[in-house]
Amino acid sequence: GGTLTPGKAAFYDGGTTANSATQSVSSVNNVNDGNWHQIVGVHRESGQKSIYVDGVLEASNPALVTRPNTQPLLVGGINVGSTPTGFYNGSIDDIQIYDRALSDSEIGFLFLNPGQEIAATTVTGTVRNAVNGQVLAGASVSVNGGASVLTSAQGVFTVANVPSGSAFVQATATGFSTYTNSFTLAPVPTNNIGFSLSPSITGTNTIRLVLNWGASPTDLDSHLETPFIGGQTHHVYFANRGSPSTAPFAELDVDDVTGFGPETITISTLFPGTYHYYIHNFSGSPGFNVSGATAQIYTSAGLVATVQVPTTNSTSSYWYVARIDGSSQFVTVVNALSNSVPVV
Repeated sequence: GGTLTPGKAAFYDGGTTANSATQSVSSVNNVNDGNWHQIVGVHRESGQKSIYVDGVLEASNPALVTRPNTQPLLVGGINVGSTPTGFYNGSIDDIQIYDRALSDSEIGFLFLNPGQEIAATTVTGTVRNAVNGQVLAGASVSVNGGASVLTSAQGVFTVANVPSGSAFVQATATGFSTYTNSFTLAPVPTNNIGFSLSPSITGTNTIRLVLNWGASPTDLDSHLETPFIGGQTHHVYFANRGSPSTAPFAELDVDDVTGFGPETITISTLFPGTYHYYIHNFSGSPGFNVSGATAQIYTSAGLVATVQVPTTNSTSSYWYVARIDGSSQFVTVVNALSNSVPVV
């Protein structure tokens, strides 16, 4: 069974009782064009088999249940019974076989980096207190739902043997809101993903804005524009850090200039009107697109919004994260890059 289409690449899983129409999945585009192409077939436990051409998913079909068998794996043809057939007429190079399903990001990496391989990585980093920037010992960190590890006295955690690609990280500590975020792990020996935890908020009229990012650029600055408070608007940032007890009733808690963050602003008392939260790339270079920056917004309910910086523009100086309604605490995510101060 299975269907082979001239000029198309196919990924085939055989069997004696399978529907021949779904035993193979074929590419949409013709790959018999005289050019080199990356072809990837993925068999997933979810019951799908997929084929990718040049890093892009082209088609999927239901997959058969895998069973032990004595037939050899055949690249460039198919086994019909015990007879190889349907041979590919062309050149094949750099064959890689993995004992798990690769993610879309891993397949994309292989396409952009010919000859490299996907290997498990070690995830490490330093966890800090978002309000004072100090290292946080004894925090519990897990990656992709695996076993938790505790941060050391220096706030450092290490989790080994994590598949590269998309990863979900969760961290908890007594007296702090639960931290959750997703990261893209590069297929390199070690990924450093430092982050910070926000102390739990008890006041119902308080909001905290926490920025974390990677090693570079070294200096991303948080800015908060307030509505009218005491007859005027206020601009909270590193040159005007504000106050929690007098106007603007908002303060820049931490100003980080060495990478990773945190860079934190706490609004101790909200006033009616609109607050505007944006980030300036004070370093200038490299751009936001390589920063891995994530802005998170906390209330007494815990983490209410996570905004990851767009990666489509490498030259923008400003990242407009969100607007906050001071009366309702409603957060409107903007998530837009620009070359000038956001219009507020």
